[in-house]
Amino acid sequence: MILEALMITCIGMGGVFLFLFLLICGLHILEIAAADNRRQDLAKVAAALAFVKHQK
Repeated sequence: MILEALMITCIGMGGVFLFLFLLICGLHILEIAAADNRRQDLAKVAAALAFVKHQK
């Protein structure tokens, strides 16, 4: 009986830790994607500023 309870506890905790691990991995992937998007936006802003400065 104690062994069964221990096994259920370990499986349950393992599921929770797996979920949290996948959540953290997903957040890291989103962070990388957002950083790439931010760099592209900054490049567009820099190009627009250079264009405006060149026009003056």
